[in-house]
Amino acid sequence: MKQSGNKTTGQMNTLIRKADNIEDFMLENSASFVDMRFSDFLYKLLEERRLIPADLVEMTSIDRSYIYHIMSGKRIPSKETILEIAFALHLNLDDTQLLLRLAGRPLLYSRNRQDAAIIFCIHKKRTLIQTNDLLRSLGLSLIGKVQH
Repeated sequence: MKQSGNKTTGQMNTLIRKADNIEDFMLENSASFVDMRFSDFLYKLLEERRLIPADLVEMTSIDRSYIYHIMSGKRIPSKETILEIAFALHLNLDDTQLLLRLAGRPLLYSRNRQDAAIIFCIHKKRTLIQTNDLLRSLGLSLIGKVQH
């Protein structure tokens, strides 16, 4: 999530490789660190889009009570559920990866066929339906409860 003063993960990785000392790096980049829970970040994403949890229920195939358990922090969703949320909110790759990381789930990995296809679709701003069509055509597992 890029805000004024915040750096992307790629920018942070480049800066940390070039850093001579970790203390200066952390001080100079303090605004770019993410220290929050999964549910807090999801609320922030919804707020930025002027949405409420009920909107997320309408935008996904995820059960209403499960959405509210996720939002309250009582449940941590699976990687598949997080990806369905990410596509519903039209997240970029950095925000999708951050949601996965905050939930303690494996990040998308470009050397994995399914993940590579998903990363491709995120970059190309494809919908979940378009992504599942591509995954199906490649013989890979689909995301969410498919309605076709």
